[in-house]
Amino acid sequence: MKPYIDLRQMRDVGDLISTYIAFLKKNFSSFFSIFLHYNGIFIIAALLISYLVISGYWGVWGGTEETGILGLVLLIMLYFITSVFNYSLAAAYLREYVKNKDAPTDKKQVFRLLRNNMGSIIIFILLMGLIYVVIMIAGLIISIVPVLGSLAYYVIFLAFSAWAGLSFMALFQHQIRIEESFKHGWTLLKDFFWKSVLANLVISMLLGFLMISVLMIPGVFLGAYSYFFIDSFSESIVSQIIWILALTLLLIIFMLYQSFSQFINGILYYSLYEEKYHEAAQERIELIGKRE
Repeated sequence: MKPYIDLRQMRDVGDLISTYIAFLKKNFSSFFSIFLHYNGIFIIAALLISYLVISGYWGVWGGTEETGILGLVLLIMLYFITSVFNYSLAAAYLREYVKNKDAPTDKKQVFRLLRNNMGSIIIFILLMGLIYVVIMIAGLIISIVPVLGSLAYYVIFLAFSAWAGLSFMALFQHQIRIEESFKHGWTLLKDFFWKSVLANLVISMLLGFLMISVLMIPGVFLGAYSYFFIDSFSESIVSQIIWILALTLLLIIFMLYQSFSQFINGILYYSLYEEKYHEAAQERIELIGKRE
């Protein structure tokens, strides 16, 4: 059995990054199994929508431009739905992981937790979306200032991402009201601002490099294929199938990205919560007392 990684420990930024990487290595197969199990319907939808997009704009199999526009609209809707779902899936997985410790994470319990909180999740995302629009407008105004304005905008964006992730994790961990989860996340962000911002910065860069690396092989293949078969590329059925599969693969990678981006804020949440409230340390002290 793979060793349990205790997330409820005080860690600096470097330890948080190391813990994040170690957690992904040890839990990737377990989480990916759950990811595929519950994203199956979304992957099928991605294939169908990719077909609408490609056929609509390249006219294969009788597609029209209207078909392509419909595909794009559905593509945007699918991206939003899967982003929320997989963001939530990661939070539920982390909660069950910490709760069960050495025991395997039960995929049914993960989904049950997600389903029971669906109403709160939707309201939470809508509220955060509204706040994000305000922050984005304010950030655009601030970014008018050369250099310092742009830096301030990125810091604000990273802080918002950390606050959203911490608050979302608090919602799952403590099963509290949305406004209380916002307060929990804000308290941790305020007390550990730079640790939260730096952890999100480093992980977002690592995930960005990882996505580029994963997409590089199919990207090079598609680029070479389109270059050498440029005359018949848009008319070939084989070419359209390749592009449909490529677009579907891109959507699946973005689904995983949403989960991986929430993992860092979940790990960050448990570390900061322990650093502020020392609950796990107190539990360990009480356990030692009972043994004695």
